Amino acid sequence: MRVNKAVETSEAKHTMHPCPICDVITIRQPWASLIALGFKQYEFRSKRLAESGQAMTIHAGSKWYSPEMQAIVRNHFEQFTSSPEQAMLALFPLSVPVAQVTIASCVSVGELSQEDRKYGGINTDDFGIKMTDARIVTQPKPALRGVVRIPWKSNAVDAHNSTQTLIALVSALSRARRLEGAEKNEVYRAFKLPALADKIEAAIQ
Repeated sequence: MRVNKAVETSEAKHTMHPCPICDVITIRQPWASLIALGFKQYEFRSKRLAESGQAMTIHAGSKWYSPEMQAIVRNHFEQFTSSPEQAMLALFPLSVPVAQVTIASCVSVGELSQEDRKYGGINTDDFGIKMTDARIVTQPKPALRGVVRIPWKSNAVDAHNSTQTLIALVSALSRARRLEGAEKNEVYRAFKLPALADKIEAAIQ
């Protein structure tokens, strides 16, 4: 399914990409939001899932990568707010689309530098999907269920997401924008997000 056609399941045909809804890929937190916030430029997968120039929607999964990683983020936010759960809901939400990106390339992890392999590029047999032009999906963000099927089965979306949900997704994606300039500086400063990204990186080494 493409952005400009909210209901098109019968015509959705994807042999290589994860989902027909604007090419959605589900990624667990904190990775999904690190992509949206501009820290994570590569997603790592065991198979080639994207091609250069393709638009991809980053959908935060329903679970965190690990309880330990969730605790790192929560403990970090506790330093800056009396409501760390609300901060996590705003910046590291679950089960919603968080960003749209453009795929620049998909290459073997073995071809990447150590810097490029931050945040998970451990297995040299995997592929690194480089993402550029990250655009944050603003509120409201529709909650999605079961959007990823590999290979895609065209009737799966009807079993989990209503037409209204898909239309809401199209609306949310139309409002996606780049986090940059004064707005970016303020978000980074308020919660010291670069320091949080460093803590997450250190935790997986």
